[in-house]
Amino acid sequence: MSRVYIGTYTETLPHVVGKAAGIHRATYSDGVFGPETTAITSRNPSWLVHDAQRNLLYAINETTHFEGAVGGGLTAYRVAEDGGLSEISHRHSYGTEPCHGELANSGRHIIIANYRTGQVSVFDTGLNGQLSDAPTSVIVQHGATHGNPKRQEQPHAHAVVLDPLTGRVWVPDLGQDAVISYELGADGNLTEVDRINLLPGEGPRHIVFHPDTAHLFVVNELANTVTVFRRLGIGAFLRVTTTGTLPADFDGHNQTAALRLDRSGQYLYATNRGHNSISVLRWDGTKLELIQNVPADGLEPRELVLDPAEAFVLLANQDSDEIVVRPRLQDGTLGEIQGRYAFPTPVCILFA
Repeated sequence: MSRVYIGTYTETLPHVVGKAAGIHRATYSDGVFGPETTAITSRNPSWLVHDAQRNLLYAINETTHFEGAVGGGLTAYRVAEDGGLSEISHRHSYGTEPCHGELANSGRHIIIANYRTGQVSVFDTGLNGQLSDAPTSVIVQHGATHGNPKRQEQPHAHAVVLDPLTGRVWVPDLGQDAVISYELGADGNLTEVDRINLLPGEGPRHIVFHPDTAHLFVVNELANTVTVFRRLGIGAFLRVTTTGTLPADFDGHNQTAALRLDRSGQYLYATNRGHNSISVLRWDGTKLELIQNVPADGLEPRELVLDPAEAFVLLANQDSDEIVVRPRLQDGTLGEIQGRYAFPTPVCILFA
């Protein structure tokens, strides 16, 4: 039996009408959810990060105003034995609509990406999860490619991922068509050292490293593609191949969202918002191939995760207020829907 926390939207933003109360939770076992409850009220906790060593949970509050100031927030919680949450501290994110984050330096820092205004902020988590009053670093990436004037009018930091080989911090910036690399100091300061440039208008959103640490996969929200890069050095990567996530006969509006890779490094799963589907891609070490596209059976499929056994895929359909469960088959493809579970405006699924 596993414990699952669900990040949600509780308020209206330009792209969503939030319906939830805060962070929700449930039990999970073998593709089946237990009853859903509200763990704690919180404003737009759209991304959750778990510190298993200290039994802490961090919520990124994707808001335009927080505690009387323009921007978003970051909240730290203590996790009780029964899974209940109690707030330790909260801080302004020093940017607007933060959307993603990750722990670094053995949990001493949390790094967050502020999507709307492009800042990357680093907070000291203290001895007990007490967040520092001001971030150690606030990085603002100036300039955008203007490949897509409606979406790339300014920088849009979209995720934070640690390099498993070097420990560097990688941030895909949708506005700049780049994935930017930083050295992270012991004091939490970030120094830009490298960048991977995408093609104008591709709009990188999320990235995952292959288990071999030699390959990096980037899902491009605006181009509806996944691009593979091969490591040439500490921070240098060579573009290898790009594959689309949509059927050839689809010409409607779509934006990719989540990207997940199984532990074998062979199967990738991406969500399509608009086409409302899951794409399954196979990587054989040299070629990336779209092998399946299955309906989301819901609206705005935002997040997708593999369960701890990688036996099932859990899909959060943001605008139809549900999580859909499908089994993974031996060839990496997805089987028929096993269950549908009601969760209000779900956008993050965290096993803790």
